[in-house]
Amino acid sequence: MLGPYRRYFRQTLLGCTTESCPAAQQPVARDPPDAATIAFSLAQTSQAYTCPHAEAVPDTFGVSLGDLEQLYNECQATGDFEAMSRMVSNTFGTSPSLASSFLDTTGSVDKYSVQQAYALLIHKCPSNVKEAFLKGILEQLRLLKSLDLTPNVDTSKLLPLLVILLQNPLLLDPESHAEVLPSVCEVLCKLPQYHHPVLCHDLLIPPSSHIIVANGPIHNKDDHEYMARELEHLIGIFHHFVTLRLLSRTDDNMTPNRDVAIMNATKCLAMFCILLVAFHPELFPTIGCSLSFTLFP
Repeated sequence: MLGPYRRYFRQTLLGCTTESCPAAQQPVARDPPDAATIAFSLAQTSQAYTCPHAEAVPDTFGVSLGDLEQLYNECQATGDFEAMSRMVSNTFGTSPSLASSFLDTTGSVDKYSVQQAYALLIHKCPSNVKEAFLKGILEQLRLLKSLDLTPNVDTSKLLPLLVILLQNPLLLDPESHAEVLPSVCEVLCKLPQYHHPVLCHDLLIPPSSHIIVANGPIHNKDDHEYMARELEHLIGIFHHFVTLRLLSRTDDNMTPNRDVAIMNATKCLAMFCILLVAFHPELFPTIGCSLSFTLFP
């Protein structure tokens, strides 16, 4: 959904004055929250049209899983991974590049490709590539934290970046708690609330599924189980971080309501729990115990 949503979000804000354009009859909005609501609805229907006259999300120079695998094989054959280090650093350290990487045919993030890419970089590549990858992630987060989200900024560009960053298995590694995860929480908290439903949708939906989150209960058992696992995994990331941070504190005066990182992580937990209740209450019996433990440790 993410690709169509971003196009409709921009289209709804810009509108179209070409009478012959099929999209000219679609609703427009001047306020981003209203535009997000309309875009979320349009992205779920096959009757909506993408306006060719509105400013499109620019095409950039992202990479695919196939690109990474091909370069890995070439570097492995020569024994020189410098080219792969440069590609990884440029991709993960540059927002336009990462936002246009690992996309499916609709322009949405292919989570399976992202997960396979992480596995390749973390478990198969030599240390210099992994170091370039980690530096790129930190640079990406630094850029996102400094981003000025004024009303004139296309805030939807944060969505693919967050989907990709939240697939990183190292988020559960305690070593990431020093820099990576606090920054991820901070960036997540910057995302305008009106984008939360589509972020939740793309984080939970199976990569090859066409389920629409806002249209009611899930009827496919496999999809139901997949989404429950994904949500439990997401909640586990932030709960694990909060728990370890509290246990490892050396200053008793640093209470949870004084620790910015813990407060941000708690906000992230609340966001996913609220969206769960709003869009998928049928998932609650599956992970209710985990939620209770998370909210009341």
